[in-house]
Amino acid sequence: MKRFLLYLLLLLILATSMEAATRRPSYSSRQRGGNDVLFNGTVSLMAAAFGPSYLFGEIGGSSNSKSLLGATDWALVNTRTYYGFGAHVIFPSNVGVKANINYGRFVGDDQSSRNTNRAWSYSAYVLEGDLEGLVVLYGGPYDVRGKAHMVYAFGGIGQMMSQSEFVGDFNDRHEGDMVRRTEIAPTIPFGIGYQYRASNNFSVGAEFAYHYILSDYVDGVHSRFSKSEDMIASFNFTLSYQLYGVECKTCEWSKQAMGVKSSGSSRRR
Repeated sequence: MKRFLLYLLLLLILATSMEAATRRPSYSSRQRGGNDVLFNGTVSLMAAAFGPSYLFGEIGGSSNSKSLLGATDWALVNTRTYYGFGAHVIFPSNVGVKANINYGRFVGDDQSSRNTNRAWSYSAYVLEGDLEGLVVLYGGPYDVRGKAHMVYAFGGIGQMMSQSEFVGDFNDRHEGDMVRRTEIAPTIPFGIGYQYRASNNFSVGAEFAYHYILSDYVDGVHSRFSKSEDMIASFNFTLSYQLYGVECKTCEWSKQAMGVKSSGSSRRR
């Protein structure tokens, strides 16, 4: 069921991106910036960090067996940071491409969970690379109103590698429980993000994403009672630097800078 919902969400993102491409007029870098361009698009580097992330795995979780589709099955004490670095390209049609490399260390234990008597625990290092499609839902570099705000959705595919280590006593494993300390598996990342363009080059924002992993061994173990794969939920603050693209001529900070420049030129005359 979860996999079906993920595929459905990706189809909705694709349909929204096609609609966005025809909803707004295209503005090239030459039209907005007044200079010749290599191609119509903006290229930015983005670093994401300093936000809570959690690995929904076999070990740990909450004591409530009736969590909301697993969304509340987590323990605050075991949240960690999922560091990331990447780049994205946005085209005048308000769609784009986003590539990322993410790295993090996740931990979990059965203390205060539904499986307290089992007393399992783990520590896992995760490295993930992914390629995503991006669609601008509001604002963006080619918005006709020249807003400094941008809201966007993204989704794609990736590959994950994990190395896990058991920290607790695992001598009480039952028949059907399987252990795999190293795992390589595909991922399906998707989410939503926001950016505020603080200057022509720098933007700050935040992203919330789910990284659905087509494996149940990220935490190193697959229980005979497990019914779903592992998943990482992440919320990260972002800092972006625009390497190439259009200038925001109508942003408030840009108008102030142009006003100062114009007044300085008038005084020199």
